[in-house]
Amino acid sequence: QLVQDPSSLHGKILRLDPANYPNLIPATNPYIGVESAQPAVWAVGFRNPYTGAVNPITGELFVNDVGSVNFEEINRINEGGNFGWPLREGIVAEEPYVDPVFAYPHDPEIGGSVTGGAFYYGLDFPGEYLGDYFFGDYTLGFIKRLDTVTNQVTNFATELDTPVDLEVGPDGQLYWLSILGGTVRRIDY
Repeated sequence: QLVQDPSSLHGKILRLDPANYPNLIPATNPYIGVESAQPAVWAVGFRNPYTGAVNPITGELFVNDVGSVNFEEINRINEGGNFGWPLREGIVAEEPYVDPVFAYPHDPEIGGSVTGGAFYYGLDFPGEYLGDYFFGDYTLGFIKRLDTVTNQVTNFATELDTPVDLEVGPDGQLYWLSILGGTVRRIDY
């Protein structure tokens, strides 16, 4: 139960302010002054927050949490939020836990592993893609697009070789990293 315990750093999202060195912990963190709690903790209840991204326009933080038995999750992180692991997984709608923005089940034969994440603000894709969150799955070999306004997810690229990271380059193109292929590839629309 260390993941649910704010005195532990296991399964947490931490918030630090490196610009304020040596005072790295912001005074507005939700566990400041809470007895025995780690003051750097921003949110609790994650199994394996593998990757994520900060929206460069809104400042929102999305985190991809690799699931255990049932679901992969994409979470919109909020201050002091409890995202439920190990007590729950996927969308449950159970107070006081925060549901993921999107969760998808594992493939019964090979599982799943949500990886990579990037907000798109380039000019090469259609205008309706602006601000959308792209994410991949290492095991299932896909990239999908999450509309951050409607939370609808659509297929984007399939049959990829082990995507583990996504980035939008300075040229406005979407790139993905294949860990087993050892390559970085660009997606042209």
